[in-house]
Amino acid sequence: MESHIIDLYPDRGQIHIALFRNVTNSPELRRRLVERDPTLSCALVNASLITQSLRRFGIEDTSRDIVVIKVGGEAAEAEAFMCKDISGDLVPLSQLAEVRDLKRIQKYYQTGGHGDDVNLLMQLVTGAMALKGL
Repeated sequence: MESHIIDLYPDRGQIHIALFRNVTNSPELRRRLVERDPTLSCALVNASLITQSLRRFGIEDTSRDIVVIKVGGEAAEAEAFMCKDISGDLVPLSQLAEVRDLKRIQKYYQTGGHGDDVNLLMQLVTGAMALKGL
């Protein structure tokens, strides 16, 4: 798990990002997200954007690899919170390159065939997210 402070919002505390692999309880996590379980998600975001994001990038019943982000709290507290709800192996975030689906990213962010250069793809996706508010 990695923890970072977002420069634009230093008062919000750290964000904690974790990658879980070999997840076995994806159907339960998906159900809880769809039902808006307050222990899993809390955001002041347009509901249509949440629905669209869950449909495109959300947890599927067959998901085995999941990226989890928690805002606020101490690192040890965030890790314990995540491990309590997710049945899987917490692995270094550096393994994310092994599980990303570049074709899917290119499709949803309509990168225009610039997917061969991963650094350029990241810039395009980041720009698209900022413009769309996703």
